[in-house]
Amino acid sequence: MAWGSDSPGGLMSTTCSQRRHWIPLLLIALLTSVTAAETPSAAYIFPAGGQQGTTVKFNVGGHYLHEQCPFQMIGPGVQASLTIKRADSTTWFEGPRIPMPASQAKEDYPKDQAGEVVIGEDAPLGFRRWRVWTSQGATATRKFVIGDLPEIVEEEIDGTPVPTRVQLPVTINGRIFPREDVDCWTFEAEQGKGYTCEVMAARLGSPLDSHLELRGPDGRRLAENTDAIGSDSRLSFVAPRTGLYQLRIHDVQFAGLQDYVYRLTVTDRAYVEGVYPLGWIRGEQVQLELAGQNLGTRKARVTIPDDGTPVWLTRLEVGGQLTNSFQLETSEVAEYLEVDQGDPTARELPAVFNGRVDRAGEKDTWWLEAARDEKIELEVRAARLGSPLDSVLVVLDGEGKELARSDDQGGQPDSKLTFTVPADGKYQVQVRDRFAFRGGPAFAYRLVAGPVVEPEKDFQLTLTADTLTVNRAAEGKIKITAQRQGGFNGEIQLSVEGLPEGFEITSDKIPEGKNEISLGFKVPADATIGIVPVKVSGTAMVEDMRFHRVATQPAATADDLLIDELTLAVAMPTPYKIVGIFQSEYAPRGGTFFRTFSIERTGYDGPITVSLGDRQVRHLQGVTGPTIVVPAGATEFTYPIKLAPWMEVGRTSRTVVMGVSLQDDGQGGKHKVSYTSNEQNDQIIVLVDPGQLQVEVKPAAMFYQPGETLDVQFAVDRGRGLEGDVLVELVPPEHIKDMVADPVKLPAGQREGVLRIRCAESLTSRLNMPLTVRVTAMPGGNPYTAEARLSVLPPAR
Repeated sequence: MAWGSDSPGGLMSTTCSQRRHWIPLLLIALLTSVTAAETPSAAYIFPAGGQQGTTVKFNVGGHYLHEQCPFQMIGPGVQASLTIKRADSTTWFEGPRIPMPASQAKEDYPKDQAGEVVIGEDAPLGFRRWRVWTSQGATATRKFVIGDLPEIVEEEIDGTPVPTRVQLPVTINGRIFPREDVDCWTFEAEQGKGYTCEVMAARLGSPLDSHLELRGPDGRRLAENTDAIGSDSRLSFVAPRTGLYQLRIHDVQFAGLQDYVYRLTVTDRAYVEGVYPLGWIRGEQVQLELAGQNLGTRKARVTIPDDGTPVWLTRLEVGGQLTNSFQLETSEVAEYLEVDQGDPTARELPAVFNGRVDRAGEKDTWWLEAARDEKIELEVRAARLGSPLDSVLVVLDGEGKELARSDDQGGQPDSKLTFTVPADGKYQVQVRDRFAFRGGPAFAYRLVAGPVVEPEKDFQLTLTADTLTVNRAAEGKIKITAQRQGGFNGEIQLSVEGLPEGFEITSDKIPEGKNEISLGFKVPADATIGIVPVKVSGTAMVEDMRFHRVATQPAATADDLLIDELTLAVAMPTPYKIVGIFQSEYAPRGGTFFRTFSIERTGYDGPITVSLGDRQVRHLQGVTGPTIVVPAGATEFTYPIKLAPWMEVGRTSRTVVMGVSLQDDGQGGKHKVSYTSNEQNDQIIVLVDPGQLQVEVKPAAMFYQPGETLDVQFAVDRGRGLEGDVLVELVPPEHIKDMVADPVKLPAGQREGVLRIRCAESLTSRLNMPLTVRVTAMPGGNPYTAEARLSVLPPAR
């Protein structure tokens, strides 16, 4: 059992049998008559993987994780930080201005927490799972992947794409951020050699829907791909000439944010893109036909393991090196290859028929023989095994009359149907792609066919989530589903192993004939704050035998982890609310706006730190705010926000704040708790007006010479109330450090001036975006700004 605490010493460990501390009844009442906990969340881990035998420094982008939080990585061969701490900075690029109505959508602003993981040299390839938690809850697990190739992490800079050269083979860890970002990677390729470029993003849980584009040494586009493995891209090519090739990656909608994380593998090694057949009989040898790059041969013979594994992950050795992993499904029934399809000789069932839709519009036909009233189940297994086939399954009688048809099942492209045989005889089963223009050697499938056989009575239980957060003195529920087999319809009694003393479970029976229940957990008011892993299981009488099954969250793929524990997080509620009265006012962009809030305290009178919320009801469009401390006992405060000078005029800006405090748990521990409200009355609502301050630079673009000084003329126009002195300064992007200028104070009544930009003798920065010239007035001591862009270009040739 692991517990989170902000007390000195960080994490504590204990056991369920430890004595619980006595808490005065009055304190318990105060701690429980409060608002709900601000449950933390995580948006990404970056980089999202690492190479065997390396130590990887990573950032977790999360919300309400505070200065530090516990971290856990699950799976073999990894040792990760037990605590991750707030990074020195969180990378943020504003990117292009998002206009209405897109700018009215909600948006999160995660902050980075830094940690590291040591990956063993023999760590199995594939996914690990990680989570974070605070005193107010735990996140669901997310994926981190172990690879075997050298890896690099993108050096992220703002502005237009700057090509980055890499050495092959390599796995690149990158992000498409900000919106409209395009990452460019270049590499040397040799004429006649094969190369494979594969994106892993959607499979990691990233929102990136990738698009890959390959350009040759002459800059012309050679290939592109959007969807190859689900929505993850892959393209392969044989270099038509030796030279420097460029690989460009972006989102198909040109979206992008901090969580648009990807892993891009570019390799000149042997790479298996597809195999045929997609599986075979356990314990037997099968000759595979291979598709891919640099394989040397198109055939390989493997022996399917006889260990009951339904899907086998394997690799081939080519030229002393291992290929990438690929999967083969296993079976215990007769299997046939495509050379047999079209043969009117009927096959006995059960059987698996392995085929390919080799050409666009092709229909594969298999013949079966069945008796009248026999129920036959047919299922195509293709997409789940990595095939691009979107199958259509059709049953016809011997004369070609259609009897049954199936397209997709359950929201995925593999087809399945059951039909009752109308008469003794032969029947045709056709498999084709849903789209007549698609087909090719990669469009392989397995058609599993057999009489409907009632399985033995049994059941399995599934966790619909791997984490549940419950406040002290409250009840939380998680849905448990039952997969009944063989006609078993009885009651299933649920139990939970590992619950601390004082916890109760409710609704702990799945009734007869039902397939799900919301299992409740009641947490006592004096429960220790933190997480505890528990096992949920079910017991039922099946034909006079007691069956016991543990609830699990099955692995999504063969290289993922099965989760057999539920992480129960006991949360500390927040003992106050930050509330407001509805207010909507006009304010000029570039200015500072103030909003007054009240604090409803319920037993907590200490200080509260207030800042912009980590999660916002709308895109901020450049709105910023300070971190302030509301003194102990105060019930009201005023919070300032700074409106960006480039905000869209006429837009309704909605901003929410968060309060954070250190709360005593009554057991000697101190815990960070937070509060955010998205209610309209509690938002800072501003209708954006034009700014009253403007700056113009002339010329708007200039050529530079190393070691020289650029004299930039500027003109400032002041509106009413801004007639005083202003400060004009150069604000270069963070990555441009070779150009500096001393700020210029422009006195009241003076409109024009000169900003002198000094260029370094040796310019090493990548000048891929304009510099910003900012003017700041300070009416009433509050900043009011305007900005202009200055493009700096390389020397004219």
